[in-house]
Amino acid sequence: MNRVKFELERRGHVATGAKAYFMSCIVVAWPDGHEDVFEGRVHGTLAFPPRGTNGFGYDPCFMPEGDSRSFGELADAEKKAISHRARALAAMTAALLT
Repeated sequence: MNRVKFELERRGHVATGAKAYFMSCIVVAWPDGHEDVFEGRVHGTLAFPPRGTNGFGYDPCFMPEGDSRSFGELADAEKKAISHRARALAAMTAALLT
C-alpha cells in the first residue's frame, strides 16, 4: 500500500482520492476449446493512510463508491455483497443459467 502511494506521488499524482477499481475475472474453458469470460468491478477511490483490519491486500486503502469506509472497515457481509468477485460470479451464473 505504501508502494502504491509512493509511486503515484512520484509521478505527480495525489494518492488520496485517486480513482481506482478492483476487478475480478472468471473464465470458463469449455471442452470444445472456446472460453467465456465474466468480469466484475467495484469502482472507488484510494484512501491514505490505510484504514481498517478486515480483508487483506489493498482493502484498507480502497473506498468503494458511495461509502466513506474502506474495504478494510466493512464487515465481511457488506464487502461480499458488493465485491468484484461476487459480481463476476453473478455475471457467470446469469449467463450459464439462461
